[in-house]
Amino acid sequence: MSEEVQSVLEAVEIAMNTEERGREFYQRVANETDYPEARQMFLSLGEDEVEHLNWLQAQRNSLLSKGEWLPYRAPPAHIQKEGPPIFSDEQVKENVGKYRSELPVLRLGLEMEESSHAFYAKAARETEDERGKAMFSRLADWERTHWEMLKREYDLLMEEYRRHMGFEPF
Repeated sequence: MSEEVQSVLEAVEIAMNTEERGREFYQRVANETDYPEARQMFLSLGEDEVEHLNWLQAQRNSLLSKGEWLPYRAPPAHIQKEGPPIFSDEQVKENVGKYRSELPVLRLGLEMEESSHAFYAKAARETEDERGKAMFSRLADWERTHWEMLKREYDLLMEEYRRHMGFEPF
């Protein structure tokens, strides 16, 4: 096995561990939330992490057996969808206090997705093989999409929570 393949295998192993931790996090918070909309979002994010993990495992297996990356494949359609916010303006304005427990969960998700994005973007820059670059770049894009979805929900809840608490900007 070449030194380059060994190096990227280490990155793939780290990525697989990252995706597994993400799956565990989203499964746990889905089980803990009281809100069906949030549960569905977290379960969907967990499914995405499983999809990422499966893709990484296939890449690892190809690198180990053939010493080469698998060709690019498009992400599942649900990863590309933005969709409406899970918390509607009406729901949140009606009683933002009941949703405040979701804020720290969303914040942790944002941090996790940002960290994953940074890792994949760095791995893409450092990988010489074009297929490897494409794989890490695509994973970085997927994580950015997750981050954007979580950010939209976080901002909606945070803005209304600040308004509710009297911290609305002047």
